[in-house]
Amino acid sequence: MSKESEVPGEITEADLAIARMATDMAIASVGEQNPDIYTMKAHFDDAFGHLCKILGKSNRTTMDETSAGS
Repeated sequence: MSKESEVPGEITEADLAIARMATDMAIASVGEQNPDIYTMKAHFDDAFGHLCKILGKSNRTTMDETSAGS
């Protein structure tokens, strides 16, 4: 994981990666019982992309890339 400046209150790419991974895991666990969750996931993906753009952060925070950086 890269060193990022730690400014209190600043959202880092690591923060976004953790949020993304947790959300993906939650959606995967619920998806077996409720396939409609994947429609909501598409909306989340769009919103997450917009948030990353606003913050000027990368949107390449998938579970594979997050675990590779650990």
